[in-house]
Amino acid sequence: MGTSARVWVHGGPDDLAPRLEARVEELEAAWSRFRDDSDVSRMNASHAPTHVGDDTVDLVRHALLASWETAGWFDPTLGLEVAAAGYDCDFARLAPLHEGFVMTVDADTRTLTGVRPWRGRCATIDVNVAEATVTIPDGVAFDPGGIGKGRAADLVARRALECGATSVLVDIGGDLRLAGSPPAGGWRVDVEDPDNPVTPLVTLRTDAGGVATSSSTRRRWSTAAGPRHHLLDPATGTSSTSDVSTATVIATEAWWAEALATAAVVAGVDQALELLRASGATGMVVDRHGVRHDAHDLEPFLC
Repeated sequence: MGTSARVWVHGGPDDLAPRLEARVEELEAAWSRFRDDSDVSRMNASHAPTHVGDDTVDLVRHALLASWETAGWFDPTLGLEVAAAGYDCDFARLAPLHEGFVMTVDADTRTLTGVRPWRGRCATIDVNVAEATVTIPDGVAFDPGGIGKGRAADLVARRALECGATSVLVDIGGDLRLAGSPPAGGWRVDVEDPDNPVTPLVTLRTDAGGVATSSSTRRRWSTAAGPRHHLLDPATGTSSTSDVSTATVIATEAWWAEALATAAVVAGVDQALELLRASGATGMVVDRHGVRHDAHDLEPFLC
């Protein structure tokens, strides 16, 4: 998944740490876009029913559900567009903006000819739970970005509790899952200020669930057509130009918080706040002028 992972646990057996590390590595091996032998890479390359692990079936099903529940603002079918925008390798290998990286797109396999309606694209992905197969049709590529880190955090937290931990916090690339018995006063989570990373924008308090932040100010690179970032607008297939720079969401699980945060950045301030209200989650967005906009029910979570 091209990121770091940290886990804090209370209770459990002495060998819990290596068990959880192995679980993270297992999910990375299955879901990475940058490994040719991962489930995601194999099913994207096959365009036929591809046997995958149960974790990957779970991931694809959650991604399609998130797309449906966000009315398409979150779209897991933009893998080709992400690659065509220049994000076709681990982000650490992409040239930063000031180095003048020039993108070349292969005309036969990666040139975009249009973006199909999101419902049509998601409907073309077939998930056969009984056979543990996923079929990705030609012209579509599944992208676990925007949900994979959160779902991994959920699954690692679940494993920790199954192994006997009484309390766990999983942080995968900044997407958090909090589970078990919370510390006195609840978990406290600092939300980074995009304009001043030294001082938190706010501190949130929650007893359990998922917390995720998505931002167009990170994972940026340069192309011949200008600056790009990894959050794509499903309507255009290119980097979002909405008035939201950062979104932070608190939800029941980390996969849902991450998908909503991704959708909120793409949707823009007004629709993002409505999306959070309708979803039963809460959070905040920061617009491109640095102004914070809180969802109507965020107040109880603010320290």
